[in-house]
This record gives sequence, structure tokens and C-alpha cells, in this order.
Amino acid sequence: MPAAGEARDPGAKPFGMQIQTITGCNAHCVMCPAGRDDYLPAECRPISGGVGDSAKTRGKTWRMSEALFARIVDDLAGIEGAALHLFNEPLLDPHLERRVARIRARWPSMLQVISSNGALLTPTRARALFAAGVTILTFGLYTSDPDRYRRFTGLDPATAWRNLDATIRAAAEYGAEVRVKVLDGLLVPGEEDRLRERFEGRYGIALHIGMLHDRAGNVRLEEPGAEPCSEFGPGGGGRAIGCLDRDRPWRVMHVLADGRVVLCCNDWDAMHVLGDLRRQSIAEVWRGAPYQGLRRALGTSRGPRPALLCDRCKAAARCKHQ
Repeated sequence: MPAAGEARDPGAKPFGMQIQTITGCNAHCVMCPAGRDDYLPAECRPISGGVGDSAKTRGKTWRMSEALFARIVDDLAGIEGAALHLFNEPLLDPHLERRVARIRARWPSMLQVISSNGALLTPTRARALFAAGVTILTFGLYTSDPDRYRRFTGLDPATAWRNLDATIRAAAEYGAEVRVKVLDGLLVPGEEDRLRERFEGRYGIALHIGMLHDRAGNVRLEEPGAEPCSEFGPGGGGRAIGCLDRDRPWRVMHVLADGRVVLCCNDWDAMHVLGDLRRQSIAEVWRGAPYQGLRRALGTSRGPRPALLCDRCKAAARCKHQ
């Protein structure tokens, strides 16, 4: 991470894209706003001008229109990877395999990533996704303890393990990669070592340890047994100057199902709307005034600046100056 105030060139386009093809989730994870009964996702709020066949009312699913998705795919030249998940469970999209195949047909060498909680990842679905072109699938296991898993996600742990085993076999058949994700705040002593032995030692599958945090203040972690990460965030090291998770404002673009571009995977309330791919190209948004202004604000290590979501995010890189 460069020092505060150091100029960084984001390039003509982002390195990667996160694209929300559908809203909603089948889980109720305590560490995710999607699990809140009172939460109304930003993309389900009124939008001036309408969004055509993407528009739905609260309580229903929004799905990105085929026309918008095709427009985005045609504009992916020069981008290394596309991840078809954001604020959702991507397998809720019945057309997910077709969307993956469209990207593969247009950009055969592009890295394609899916992150799923795995409850809907049946053996048939796993094989279909790998056959369509998914190159990396991150499986959100979160914890290996059945009771903790059920309490924190609302899902069935036996289904998760059964689907994970089938996904590992399917990935090997198609030459794809599976990554297993767990959360630091949900692990008990010795659990990480046991999981590494099982997945890395036995299968050669990477185990990723994620942070359990409040998604930039969008959830309150009050469940017994949750131990949120406290290494970063407000009071933990000073002013936000960037992102420790893929340096997102300089590397990754995040697109809602309606085409609006938001700051990151914690911008659930669309606090920073940086462009609209219904009307703009990826390059126009990436090099546009809203993105550039936000990057300049993050590079300001002293003095006043506009309020930023990053200032309350525990995944923010920080400096000591205020």
C-alpha cells in the first residue's frame, strides 16, 4: 500500500469487475446486511429515469437485464477478471451459467470468479458452472462447527459439506480452482489447523481466512460467540487512505444490477455512486470525476475532506494523521 498522499494511477480500466446479476440471498448471515429483515438494498430504492425490465418492488428479486449485461460484457476488453457476485448469492440467478458462458465466448482468457455460500451449489450446478467457464469458485464455509454454522448463516451444514465435496470433485474434472473461505471471528482454537490439514494438505485447496467485521457499520455483530476483527477501523490506526482488500478504488469496479457503480462490497447503501453503466462506458466511469475525486480524498492525509465510507470500514488502510 503506497503512503498517504502518494499519487497512484488507476489505469484506463479496472483490473477486475464485480457484477451483481441478481439481488437477494438465501442465507441470513449475521455478518451481512442481506440477512437483516429491515434492510432495503440500495438497488431496490427508487431510481430517477427507471431501469426498464430490471425494476422490481421491495420483496422481489431484481435481475440485471440481458441487454445491460451484454453491454457490460462487450466493454470488458483489457480487464483481467470478472466476478459475478456482489451483495448476493449469485446462484439465485437462473441464468448464471449462460452469463458465464457469454463472457467466456467473448473473452476466452478472462478469469471468472464466483463466490457462493454453497447451499445451492448442487453437483449438477457445480459442473455446469465450471463447464460454462468459471475458473475460481470461492466456497463460503465460514466455520466447520455445525452448530455455529447453522446459527450464523441459517443454512444446513450437512448440505454445505455435501456440496463442497461435490464441487471439489467437479473442479478437478474441469481444471478449475476451489477456494474455501472461513472467518477469523468464527473459528475456535485449533480449528484453522484442522481445516488447513483437510483442505490444503489433503486436496491442495487454498484455505482463505476472512475478517469478521461490521461491513463498514452496516451490521451490528451482537450474536454470542462472534469476535469481530478489531485490528483495523476507527480508532485502530488513524485516517483511511485506501483499502487493504484488493485496494479496491484503484483496482476493482463494483456494479449493481441496475447498472450503477458503487465504491465497494461494503457500500450497501450506495453512499458513493460513481457512475452508471447504462449510460457510460467502463473507462468513462473509471476515469470520471466521481472516482477521481474519491481517490484524491483518500490520498488526503491531513485537513478536511468529504465523509467517506472508508472512514468507518475495518478493511481500510490507515495513516496516523488526522
